[in-house]
Amino acid sequence: MDRPLDTDYYFLFGVGRSGGGSGSFPNHQPLIPPVSDGQFNPSTDSGDIGVSRLRQQLLQAHGILMLIAWPLLAFTAIFFAAWMKQALPNGEWFQVHRAFHIAALFVAVIGFILAFVANMGNDGLITLGSNNKSGTTHFVLGIVIMALQIANPIISIFRCKPTGDYRWIFNIIHGFIIGLGVELLAYVNIGIGVSIFSETQSNFGDLTIFWVYLAFAIFGVILNTGLLLFFTSEAVLKGEEGTKLAPAVMKPLFNQVYGSGDSSPPQGVELKAPGEPEKPTGPPPRKPPSKDAPIRWMALGLFLGIMVPLILAVIIMIAATGSLDG
Repeated sequence: MDRPLDTDYYFLFGVGRSGGGSGSFPNHQPLIPPVSDGQFNPSTDSGDIGVSRLRQQLLQAHGILMLIAWPLLAFTAIFFAAWMKQALPNGEWFQVHRAFHIAALFVAVIGFILAFVANMGNDGLITLGSNNKSGTTHFVLGIVIMALQIANPIISIFRCKPTGDYRWIFNIIHGFIIGLGVELLAYVNIGIGVSIFSETQSNFGDLTIFWVYLAFAIFGVILNTGLLLFFTSEAVLKGEEGTKLAPAVMKPLFNQVYGSGDSSPPQGVELKAPGEPEKPTGPPPRKPPSKDAPIRWMALGLFLGIMVPLILAVIIMIAATGSLDG
């Protein structure tokens, strides 16, 4: 239906691919405000048509906070739990693991809320459907990841002692099923979110931000897979003795095959003959790092030296998009 050009209108916007030059616009992303701030007359008005930037800024903040929460904080916490136990055998690894996960959960909750605040003007809060498949996938995975991220520390509160008969069940659920599973889902979902933003909002060219993130994800998968294969093979070669050196995700399996791998009395408990008087006890002696600790520290150096700068570059490019737009 034709409309006269000498009448005031609100302008609608969409951002996305044009369908290969066919003139069609079958799928667009609703990442910018879809309606102009006011009415404009196409035949008489000139200049820029203003749109509110609040929604875009909220979504930028959502993306930045999620990149801080997962690739920077949560992945670091997971790395220490997976690979640094033997290099920091006196509990230091756990302090880092717990502190970073608490910080990650706090930041992720704020980012999660911002996504809903940004979409309050949409029917159903989030624009879903067949015309926004990537956005729908990102939303659904985000709900699943957030739920599991909250559930995992709650599960850890009810864990049994490290020497408990059923501790291996907790290790599988906490570290493997949920821990590793959520990490992989986070890799995928952040990639979807970065792809959506890169296609529709970036000042750095089509998919440039996504390619930087993809380099981060590929290196992370290669690094963790390499460490898993190396330390698993080392543990297998050492048999029962290697149980203590096995990767965290493989340790439940090693414990079932070989036992705990430690038949010595508990630290701080000294065997004595019947009738021998008790000796004054002090704090248990500190455990020495494993012989492969240098390899673990080198892996941490690669993580901090390559993966962290890559994800910081993604964060900076997303943050700079708004400032470059003026």
